[in-house]
Amino acid sequence: MLRTVKRAKILPRKNPSTAAEARPLPFFDPDYPVKPWVAYTGERFQTVSVPLERSYLAFILEDPSIRHTAKTRRAAEDAVKRAYSGKRNPATTTVAELAGLIVIMEWEKPYHVTYVPELDNISTYGKTREQALERTKALILAYVETSRDLGYRLPLSKARINTLVSSLKG
Repeated sequence: MLRTVKRAKILPRKNPSTAAEARPLPFFDPDYPVKPWVAYTGERFQTVSVPLERSYLAFILEDPSIRHTAKTRRAAEDAVKRAYSGKRNPATTTVAELAGLIVIMEWEKPYHVTYVPELDNISTYGKTREQALERTKALILAYVETSRDLGYRLPLSKARINTLVSSLKG
């Protein structure tokens, strides 16, 4: 015995959901321009990022003097977050220059931790400031050499990399 089933008539919804209902926390969307953050000190702040012609501009809502442009939204936001964290806590963050590269050094008891933003944030540490900088030199040389050996694209120009290597070795 065959049974026939009637199709239910599909009625249009009277109150379709809005975008706000679909995303109750819009800042989780990577393209949302305003994002809240909490610094490691517990301080709350917000980044604002807007697209430009071929890049993105990001700034800190609480301190608009801290701003940065980059090719991607995430890179611009990361740069202003680092700058804001360093500016807000000068007792634990210092900036040094090593062969033309900016090295950010943070004191995280009991070590000095360094990272180089221009080289994909490579990072090392040392018990003293001098030891951390020596390890950073060695890490930069190893990073460049390994990247060349493996055929990876380095984030700096070839001329800048050559002068960097010669100044660190010499």
